[in-house]
Amino acid sequence: MNNVDIYEQQLLDEKEQAVGKMAVLRVAPQIQDPESIMTKAVTKYVGNNPYNEFVEIYLDNPWIRVIIGGINKLDFEPFSNQNI
Repeated sequence: MNNVDIYEQQLLDEKEQAVGKMAVLRVAPQIQDPESIMTKAVTKYVGNNPYNEFVEIYLDNPWIRVIIGGINKLDFEPFSNQNI
């Protein structure tokens, strides 16, 4: 798609096997209607595959979308003793 950039990263499990993919889609900042372009780009990118989409916390950046596929296949562990 014109004016849309993408960054992709494979999501790996503990055995280093691909279980999903994370993608950050970015549309050029000068675009006047980024929401409709991003919706089309996400639809084209994911096709019929299940995915999770994350929105920027303040909802003021419609030029960025983060898509994660395969999130339910990741090896999650308890959130404890984390240094944040």
